[in-house]
Amino acid sequence: MWLVRKALVAVAIIGTAIAGLTWPPLGVGEFSGEWGIARELLSSGTVQSYPHGAVNAYPLPLELLFVPSGLFGPTEVSILGRVVTLVLIGAALWMWSPGLKVILPALLSMPAMEAIFTDHVMSAVGLFGMSLAMWAWQRNRWFLCGIGLGFGSIRFVNAVPFVVAMIFCTRWSAVSLSRLVLGAVSLIAPLTIAAFWFDPNWPREYLSNLSVYGVAGVAQVAMHWGSLGEIVLLAALAVISVILVRFRSRDGLAIALALSVIAAPMQSPYAAIFGLPALVRVAARTGYLTAVWIVNDAIWLAFIGTVLMHAVYLASAAGLLLLIAAYPLVRSSATSPADDRPVGPEATTAGTA
Repeated sequence: MWLVRKALVAVAIIGTAIAGLTWPPLGVGEFSGEWGIARELLSSGTVQSYPHGAVNAYPLPLELLFVPSGLFGPTEVSILGRVVTLVLIGAALWMWSPGLKVILPALLSMPAMEAIFTDHVMSAVGLFGMSLAMWAWQRNRWFLCGIGLGFGSIRFVNAVPFVVAMIFCTRWSAVSLSRLVLGAVSLIAPLTIAAFWFDPNWPREYLSNLSVYGVAGVAQVAMHWGSLGEIVLLAALAVISVILVRFRSRDGLAIALALSVIAAPMQSPYAAIFGLPALVRVAARTGYLTAVWIVNDAIWLAFIGTVLMHAVYLASAAGLLLLIAAYPLVRSSATSPADDRPVGPEATTAGTA
């Protein structure tokens, strides 16, 4: 079994090398929009939410978090963006189940590698924020949970099933709920005020960009009925997530994140990083680690095949494969990870700060 696992790791490393050639980490990648806003703001004191007609799915308030990046040149930003993405994804996965052995398959997965090579910093921030919210939720640290949800809202569609499940599966008290709201507001409110100060038209520009943002996969089918179709899809996923979290706790939250990939625009494999916490939770179960490596390598082999066929866009289906791989989490297990504790206010021994 040891040799088999070494061979599976080798396949993932080879896939990473091929991905490095396909998505070479040179120059500013997906972070270019935020970097452009930062440079414009620092040089002129004003900003247009989406300079040079860039199509951007992120709201200006949360993009203001990255204003310091404008102090650096393109080479420095290209390196820093990829390092930050790697660190954020790694830290996010660690919060779902600590241990290099269980997070390594997810960290070496094709979705994670594309997110890193193409510096999808914003998506990494969203994954980190929701992972932080889960970590704090489990320990009754409500203010920190609110801050995590604030960061997680940067990927609004991915956050909806997760947040709804968390809210409906928690026995709230007035104190805990007020702390959670205060945590979220303390992050979002100053940024929103600053966004209106710099660009009063940012909501209109943001909605305009969303209307032309590309959509693929299941979300594209839902959008056949316009915004109503997307709302119905999100509502259905939220209901399923509530049921899963009520019976499967943290495993349920991991599946809620994986389900959100269905509703999000699936234009590239990086979108599947929100299915990686579920992969980590499966890997943490006794006897499942090799199976997780096999799933990981299957995605890499599919990616290599799409590269040879010049149809890399097909690899966006990685999120659906990760969702299927999360199936063991819906089953009860006597060998769940030892770090599982009661969640929410039921964790009476946890802190309340």
